[in-house]
Amino acid sequence: MTLQVGETAVLDVVVANPGTAPVVVTKVVVAAPPGVQTAKRVEAPAPLEAGASVDLDLSVTPTRGLTDAQIGLALYYSDGAAGSPVRTATASVALSATAATAPVITFVVAPSALNDGESRPTSVRIDNSAGLAFDDVSLAAVNGDDVAIVVPKDADKGCADEHRTLWTAPRLDAGATVVVDLVTCAESSVRTGAQQVGVVLTATPSTGPPSVGSIATHNVTLSVFGVDALSPFGVGTLFLMPGVLAVVVFLLGNAVYPRTKALPDQVDLKDLRQLPAVVGVSALLYVGAWFGLKRDLTQSVSTGEVALLMLGGAALGAAAWGALALFYRDLVGKKVFRLDDSPEKVLTRLKARGATFEVPAFTVGGLTFGRLAPAADGEVYAAPQIKFTFTASANADDPARRQLLAAVERREIDPVLAAAADDVINLDWGGRDGVRTVDEDKAVVAGTVSLLEITP
Repeated sequence: MTLQVGETAVLDVVVANPGTAPVVVTKVVVAAPPGVQTAKRVEAPAPLEAGASVDLDLSVTPTRGLTDAQIGLALYYSDGAAGSPVRTATASVALSATAATAPVITFVVAPSALNDGESRPTSVRIDNSAGLAFDDVSLAAVNGDDVAIVVPKDADKGCADEHRTLWTAPRLDAGATVVVDLVTCAESSVRTGAQQVGVVLTATPSTGPPSVGSIATHNVTLSVFGVDALSPFGVGTLFLMPGVLAVVVFLLGNAVYPRTKALPDQVDLKDLRQLPAVVGVSALLYVGAWFGLKRDLTQSVSTGEVALLMLGGAALGAAAWGALALFYRDLVGKKVFRLDDSPEKVLTRLKARGATFEVPAFTVGGLTFGRLAPAADGEVYAAPQIKFTFTASANADDPARRQLLAAVERREIDPVLAAAADDVINLDWGGRDGVRTVDEDKAVVAGTVSLLEITP
């Protein structure tokens, strides 16, 4: 016979008198080893008539584990006559006792995946299929690094606790089933991948110690929206994404201005010119997070932190483009002629080049132009003379007018630009097209020419 520790079995022992004369039962003795509790429920009658029988109920309860323990029953009897000998009848039964089977716990509803900061309902079922009741039943959570099981009212308190009691009951009856509603939640900053959570049930058999326990575990895959969307290979490749975004913003800005042809038009991590920028920007942002936020983003990260990394990369890319644009405007761009340049702008660019408005001349189709600078594809920038006229407010006898004309004779640009800004003179193309490109091979060199055509 095999029982669980704490389980009680009632043995039906039949005592029969097969003889032809009655007997007197004087005593019934039960012999049990340590760890087994017994009790007789009915005593054998005395006398026991010939051919009669009687049932004795013997309850047996193991209190610890046993293997092939023998429970003996001895019945003492005589024929009832004075001085008659006492005889003995014996019987035995083998008993093995195993530890009490703890209630079984299973996850009925549980999320297989969570994003950072997300929580979802979870249900755990407790089945007591054992043949005995349990007292002081307790269900506790054993949580992962970044994911935890909590009671619903604590779901908004975070998932930082390593161990937390979820449910208790003073008693769980034999055959009872209980469903406990819980919540599985992820920390606001997580390490992506699978993590394990579990619940542990402890209970004490109603017959007494020792307590028993059972456990159920569940795997939850943690993810971060930014990592999944921008870096399909996880946090490792997320390291490069801020730098990639910085280079993208920088190249997009260059495509608008100044359109430097020496720079590539797309991101290529195999390009050794771009890789140092990508890695350098990413490392700078991660080190900044380490010192500024006290966070090691290679260990765990959140969607908000991913957004900050991306914004940081975009900001650094925009700052780099801004520096390039300012450099180009101040040191390069202001020297480059454009087809829509005004007369003042042409003079300003000549000044930036350290030139005067006395420029080489050539003729094309009988028209004379001033050569400004080389252009693309074998062409040059050229412009006709700029008409220089005094406004109505200018006094012919004004000494400033004579000084301006003297400056023009010296081919000085600054006084001319200042006079135009003060509305003392007008500068225009005289109804002709302004800056243009001309095929240099078709032009005939004609010495030099002053770009200013002074009209009295």
